[in-house]
Amino acid sequence: MFGREGVRVFNTGGIFTLIGPKTADLAIEAAQKAAEHGTFVSADLNYRQKVEPDKKKARAINSKLAPYLGMLVGNDSDLSDALGYDTKVPKNAPYTEWIEAYRETVFQVAKDLPNLSLIGTQWRGAHNADVISWGAVLYDRRNDVFYQAPLRENIPIRDRTGGGDSFASGVLAALLKGKDLETATNWGAAHGALVQETPGDITMINQRAVEAEAKRALAGGG
Repeated sequence: MFGREGVRVFNTGGIFTLIGPKTADLAIEAAQKAAEHGTFVSADLNYRQKVEPDKKKARAINSKLAPYLGMLVGNDSDLSDALGYDTKVPKNAPYTEWIEAYRETVFQVAKDLPNLSLIGTQWRGAHNADVISWGAVLYDRRNDVFYQAPLRENIPIRDRTGGGDSFASGVLAALLKGKDLETATNWGAAHGALVQETPGDITMINQRAVEAEAKRALAGGG
C-alpha cells in the first residue's frame, strides 16, 4: 500500500490504537511500514478512559507509536493521559492562559521526539451544550513557528463529536494540496468548527465551505 500504491499519508488515532491488543500492534506496525516508505504518518491521541482505563498501558503503547510520527495531534489532557506530559494549567482555563501553558508542553514533546515535524490541537471552550468557543494551534518544529487560528467565540453547534478528527483531517487535506502551514492551521480550525454544526462525526463539509469559513474568521468574524 505504501510502496506500490504510493499512499502519501497514513493517519491513526487513540481509539483504534487502544481498543485492543491486536489494533495496537497493527497501528504500530502500519506506522512503521509507512515511515519506512517515506509516507507521512500522523496520529490523534484522542485518549478515552472508557477505551483504555489503564493510563500506563496507554502511554506504553503510544510511546512505541510516537517515533514513527510526523504529526501528533493532542490537547493538554491527551498529552498527559496518553503520553505522560503534564501541562500546568487549571481546568477550564481561558484560551490565553491555556495556550501559554500548552506551548511549553509542546516544546518539551518536540525536544523528546525530534522525528515530529508538526504538533497541534483544537481547543474547545464549552459555554453550554450548544455554544462553544473554538481555537486551533499547530507548531512547526523545524522552523520553530507556532501557528494559531483566529479564536471563534460563542459558536452555536449541533453535535460536538468529530471536532478533533476534523481539525486533523483539515490540516492534512491542506498539506496534501500543497498549502502552507498557516493555511493548514486555518483549514483545520474551520473544518472542525463546521463539522460540529452538522449531525454526526463524519464530515459533510467540502473544500469551498472550509475556505469560506477560514476567510470569514481571518476577516475578524470569529
